[in-house]
Amino acid sequence: MIGLAFLIISSIIGAGFASGAEILSFFGNSPLSIWLIASLVGLALFALMGVTLYLVNVGFVPPRVVFVPIYFAFFVAMTAGLNSLVGVWGSVIALATCIVIVTRGFERLIKFNTYVIGFVLIVLIVVTVPNIQPTAGGDGGTRVVLYAGLNCLLFPVLSRARKKYSTRDVLIACAMACGVLALFVMLMLGALPRDYAHDMPILGLGGGMYFVVYAAVFLSVFSSQFISLFNIDQSIGIEKAHRVGVLSIICVLAFCASLVGFTYIIDRVYPLIGAFVVIFLCGACVHHLIFRQMLRRQNRLRALR
Repeated sequence: MIGLAFLIISSIIGAGFASGAEILSFFGNSPLSIWLIASLVGLALFALMGVTLYLVNVGFVPPRVVFVPIYFAFFVAMTAGLNSLVGVWGSVIALATCIVIVTRGFERLIKFNTYVIGFVLIVLIVVTVPNIQPTAGGDGGTRVVLYAGLNCLLFPVLSRARKKYSTRDVLIACAMACGVLALFVMLMLGALPRDYAHDMPILGLGGGMYFVVYAAVFLSVFSSQFISLFNIDQSIGIEKAHRVGVLSIICVLAFCASLVGFTYIIDRVYPLIGAFVVIFLCGACVHHLIFRQMLRRQNRLRALR
């Protein structure tokens, strides 16, 4: 179950989380205490994971094409993050590398991403813990539900997990993952500098470990980038003969869209993704419950006849 929990974490943590930009965008101006925000985030994440697992258990698996725009938005965001970190030409090289990696197979992606997330989590602990400030607040309200929705696009992960584990074990793994993520939200909210001007606030805590933090953020962005491209590739079912050409067009479009900036995408697009996922999950759950109730009524009427 620990391995499954770690897989769930690696499916959630990306450039927005590791850089600190996502957490500050959602909660940087919250008047609530950091421990309360973290607790609410953990509970909201677990609730939406539970809804997703319920839908998986009843056989509801949405067409992958439904989520292509979201995967593309994540891909654009990661490309924008690389623009900030390594410049335009570095980002172009990364996009070309993504095409090569994605066409090589999924198992390599999983292994690479697992190692990257482990490294990123260790760096986040080392960097944030010494900089914790107990009071972190300001004006505005929280967007816990939207943040939870942003991080709960987990149908592929939970569908695969359900084939190997019981519902109880998957729920325990989800609870473990939510606990770890809530802890890191609290650590980063208490440590990140509110007035840091760079797109990657976590770099402001680097100090003597700046290059280690930089490497962790870069690897997190890059791994999230090719995972997003892989999801797009799998969702639209590109024919092998046209794969490289189609992926190249997608990369060009993503690069052009990424020029609006990483922070802009985090601030404007991510909340919309969160809202869409929450509405989709809740709507699918309600629809299934209503449909199941209608079937029961029909079966009762048939039995009476």
